Amino acid sequence: MGHTVIQLPVPPLEPLVREHLASRVPPVLPSDSGVACAHITLLGPFVGEHDVDDTLMAELTDFFARVSPFDYELVDVRRFPDGTVYLAPHPEAPFQRLTEELAAKYPAWPPYGGAFPDVIPHVSLGSTSLGELQTALASLIPVPVRAAEAHLTWWSTTSVRTLARFSMDGATTESRA
Repeated sequence: MGHTVIQLPVPPLEPLVREHLASRVPPVLPSDSGVACAHITLLGPFVGEHDVDDTLMAELTDFFARVSPFDYELVDVRRFPDGTVYLAPHPEAPFQRLTEELAAKYPAWPPYGGAFPDVIPHVSLGSTSLGELQTALASLIPVPVRAAEAHLTWWSTTSVRTLARFSMDGATTESRA
């Protein structure tokens, strides 16, 4: 079982997140090296894989064509109540705005299935020791990132693959599998 996610890739953290996913039991294995495992979720779970069609692709292409690329930093290591460690972006507002707009456009798919009253933009780093991660990330923080592309990605308990990429300048690189 799995689901799609609309996400913004975070390339500087890719090695760290891939290492975490590979160490899970069972491991989550990307289909290829181009899959962005390090990401900030904008909307997920999203449509079923069978619902990814030309109409949806056109809607998402149009949506992201109107989004200007933006810079942000990952500045703070935090922990959710369930123990998941994450990095928080600054500023948060662009992520919150995009999530709100996507949720309004696709009301059948509330962020995180409606499980949380507030959506907190974040890059998940797993449930490892907060101290270990703070030490590992000390030389990296703040992590500068430019959001210029969104991905529609399929996630399951054992695999992840990119279905499509949407450039914020309006071009689309499709890689539906």
